[in-house]
Amino acid sequence: MSKSPLTLKAIFGEDGLLARSLPYYEYRPGQIEMSEVIAEGLRQGRHVIVEAGTGVGKTLAYLIPAILSGKKVVISTGTKNLQEQLYLKDIPFLEKHLPVKFKATYMKGRNNYLCLRRFNQFRQQGLLFQEDMKQFQEIVRWAYRTQTGDRAELADLPDNSPLWREIASTTETCLGSKCEYFATKSFTARVKRAAGMADIIIVNHHLFFADLVLKSSGRGEAIPPYDVVIFDEAHQLEDIATSYFSVQFSNYGVEELIKDVARELSLAEVEEPEISKTLDALQKRSEQFFTPFVPVHILSQRPVFSETSGFSLRIDHKYRLSPRNLPEPSRKILPDLLNTLTLLESLLKGLKKPTEGLRNQADRTATLKSNLAFIMGLNEPGYVYWCDIRGRWIGLGASPIDISTDMRQNVFSNIETVILTSATLSTGGSFQFLKDRLGLEDALERIVPSPFDYEKQAIFYIPPHMPDPREPRFIDTAAREIANIVNKTRGRAFILFTSYKNLEEVYARLKPVLKFPLLKQGEASKSALLERFKTSGQAVLFATSSFWQGIDVQGEALSCVIIDKLPFAAPSEPLVEARIDQLKEQGRDPFYEYQIPSAIITLKQGLGRLIRSKKDTGVLSILDTRILTKSYGRIFLQSLPKCQITRTLENIRL
Repeated sequence: MSKSPLTLKAIFGEDGLLARSLPYYEYRPGQIEMSEVIAEGLRQGRHVIVEAGTGVGKTLAYLIPAILSGKKVVISTGTKNLQEQLYLKDIPFLEKHLPVKFKATYMKGRNNYLCLRRFNQFRQQGLLFQEDMKQFQEIVRWAYRTQTGDRAELADLPDNSPLWREIASTTETCLGSKCEYFATKSFTARVKRAAGMADIIIVNHHLFFADLVLKSSGRGEAIPPYDVVIFDEAHQLEDIATSYFSVQFSNYGVEELIKDVARELSLAEVEEPEISKTLDALQKRSEQFFTPFVPVHILSQRPVFSETSGFSLRIDHKYRLSPRNLPEPSRKILPDLLNTLTLLESLLKGLKKPTEGLRNQADRTATLKSNLAFIMGLNEPGYVYWCDIRGRWIGLGASPIDISTDMRQNVFSNIETVILTSATLSTGGSFQFLKDRLGLEDALERIVPSPFDYEKQAIFYIPPHMPDPREPRFIDTAAREIANIVNKTRGRAFILFTSYKNLEEVYARLKPVLKFPLLKQGEASKSALLERFKTSGQAVLFATSSFWQGIDVQGEALSCVIIDKLPFAAPSEPLVEARIDQLKEQGRDPFYEYQIPSAIITLKQGLGRLIRSKKDTGVLSILDTRILTKSYGRIFLQSLPKCQITRTLENIRL
């Protein structure tokens, strides 16, 4: 990458390069301020934290200093939308207008790419239902012409396609350099080679931490070496990093292992009755082990009818595991399950002429056995143990309660410059909460406020006479209040809930009442719902956590955001409960030091959906009066953009 003598002011200034290149460019002092502190961190080799309010223009504010630094930079995003915006919009613009040459590339997790080895295996022995045949024929035609192998090119392929799982690249089945397609045709290898030659590599947080785990375990790497990482949407880091530092074992993991071993044996034309017998035993013992983890009250639930999937038992339940509530039948079968995994590993390693695929499955079996033993030990200090049930999937896991040490050792101590940015990183004007949670001790810090005039553009409505959200009558009162607000704003609203239960109950009450197009999360894909919302004009969208962030709807289509209650994480969620317990043991106040700051960051994300440009206006509303009546409410209000607060519905005028 060549360097340029241009200064940041010559690029971002009122008569600068951007002003001359972009027809609708708006000079923003905050954008220069952000770019300068990032450039300083890059020059000094220091870490940087920047909160950039909505409208600052943060992507160009970090992209340009990164490119001008001449260093190899990884940019990690929290959402696919931002990843695509960077690569398809911002990077081409900078390639065209910046007087400096650089190469950029875009990497996704490996399961987004076609694995030619698995694809050809499946073609040889795949058994398709009639309804799958048309879809598979489309994939076959695509596979012969695609240059990327990226499933995003298959527009009609469902997100949860079981067919794709059979032919996608996975960590568990990839043979790496020993694969026959590696040198010339492997799509994942091609992407990695391009990343090796690039100056800017755009990834997402999941891929970044998957790579970190690979490197720390000595099993290779997904991302080539780099000097700098920029985490955009950095408010998501703790949750995503925790999932990758966790140990997991699931019934689906066992089923996938059995299927892949059988497939490799068939393709190698190896007849091993003992292995086949062991696979049958593994299937049986896995079922005996996992079934008792499902509580009786869940098994007694009635099926739910969905217009898209028919009747199904909707199970979504997570609970903390301990020696006291470990199911006795599972405890008894555990030695047999571990012994079966040990036997399978031994048989696979003992084959006279094992293929690379079978060697791979032997290592995978050893990892599963190790994970199961670790989780069922239930005694590693600093970990919380849990069971998570989603439909037929039953997962067990052990997660670190505090990831600050892991982050400090694996990220902040190993990488020259780490830049954290988002619109929501501070609480009460401080980054201390974020730094404590992530183990960051020293950084250049800056809060760059939004250029939007919230006092003129938004009104903050907190209804009077709302009951406490924990009272049974809250749902009925909330439904009536939402109807009143939405009728005032003529639809055009996001109703954001902190739980699926509240969403379903309020939606059921309002569906017969509201005359606007109603959209509900789960009825279609996220992108399809957003498109319908934007085009329908007066739609009302009912949604939960996934719509609280990473959504950008500008203009009158979205003129109101209503949030049912302050988004405190459920204290019964295993990880939250364990973190609360840990802080109590340390003599600290978990409510003020953990629960409130976490809720503030989430609330700022949700309310941030409304004002996305200088022309946007609208209503922000929280149906939770604790923000005014409780002493901690002022901490929330201090952290939110300053705008006019009203408790009178008549003051809402759009």
